[in-house]
Amino acid sequence: PGNSVTYAEALKMAMEAAGYRPSTVSGDTTTPWHQTYLDKLDALNLPKLNSKTYADWSLPATRADIVLIIDQVFAIQSVKYTNGTFKDVKTDDAFADDAMAAYLSGIFTGEGETGNLNPTGQINRASFAKVIGAALKYKGKDQLINKLTEFNTAK
Repeated sequence: PGNSVTYAEALKMAMEAAGYRPSTVSGDTTTPWHQTYLDKLDALNLPKLNSKTYADWSLPATRADIVLIIDQVFAIQSVKYTNGTFKDVKTDDAFADDAMAAYLSGIFTGEGETGNLNPTGQINRASFAKVIGAALKYKGKDQLINKLTEFNTAK
């Protein structure tokens, strides 16, 4: 639980949790284990995330990049960042709007007493499991709201 999560591991866990599964697992030992997830990622045609986003998917992921992966895979719309939400994020940071969306959806609330995102820091498996749980909880609420809206507009 204390080990850092790599980009590939984060992608796999996020995609599996969001219900995206690669079509087949390759028996080819010359390709990385996560290649099928990268192929599926490219097929999804997400606006900010594809197989070329990171040069080396086996490196530990930063918290800012985890925000991007979660927001993209779970289709959470970015929201204009409000300064001060996280003390260590500025409006001109490339990930700021995604961080705001993750904050408003309850997925990232800041670290401990500081309330910082710690965007360049790594995330361990235990913390990432909490992030996945929060994303699933948010998407469950989102789906319920969509169904209620459809029901109310059908009247």
